[in-house]
Amino acid sequence: MKGAKAFSDMSTAPADEKVRRFLEALTDREHSKYFHDDGFPRRFLAEDAEAALFWFNFILAENKRQCAVLKMVQEALGSNAGVTGLAPGKDDK
Repeated sequence: MKGAKAFSDMSTAPADEKVRRFLEALTDREHSKYFHDDGFPRRFLAEDAEAALFWFNFILAENKRQCAVLKMVQEALGSNAGVTGLAPGKDDK
């Protein structure tokens, strides 16, 4: 994807899996590949954090885009069409 930052994990795993692995590795400072034995962070921690942040922003932007499309569909169909927001139960009474 254009503009995506590369993870230090060079596997063929999808980005969401790499983000999961990154966050999981941060929770275990004693055995994490992101920290030296003395607890000082390794250089690629910042690089992977930047890559993960890119994907979080991408997911948020995609969600906002989908919400905007849904709103246009709702407006086009009118309020009696039965189309509700993305959050379950949000508009249900």
